Amino acid sequence: MNQFVTFNELSTGPWYYDSFMDDYFAEANGFGDDAASIDWLISDLIDITSFTDASVSFYSAKNFSGGSMDFLVSSDYDGMGDPTTATWDTLTAMAAWSPGGYLDTNSRDISLSAYIGSEIAGRINITTSMGDTDSDGDFDEIYTYGARSITI
Repeated sequence: MNQFVTFNELSTGPWYYDSFMDDYFAEANGFGDDAASIDWLISDLIDITSFTDASVSFYSAKNFSGGSMDFLVSSDYDGMGDPTTATWDTLTAMAAWSPGGYLDTNSRDISLSAYIGSEIAGRINITTSMGDTDSDGDFDEIYTYGARSITI
């Protein structure tokens, strides 16, 4: 997970790298946390300033009820400081999400074309802030795609 920053807005429950049956993933689990949780997994900055097209996709898996998973993008997060001071656009509705039962679900390609010309960071949130601490989520294979135009 060295290409990601983790941040706990609420609770002390961490993100961690895990595996099950040769499937490797980043996981945040709100079960047994000290409080309702909002846990962030933030990508390194991705420079898409010279791209002509860009998208991202990932797999998610969820089990148990409660909590939500969200995908957000920022073009003003500096990659180091407090991420709560940055502006984050919610792109959650553009993704397909796991319905539960640990079913690996591809998010589909999420267009990042509105951010071309910027350096961006992507963020995945796991939230149990509604008081349900039985939620748990996994994320596998986070990809960013893009095309650059080159003039010769």
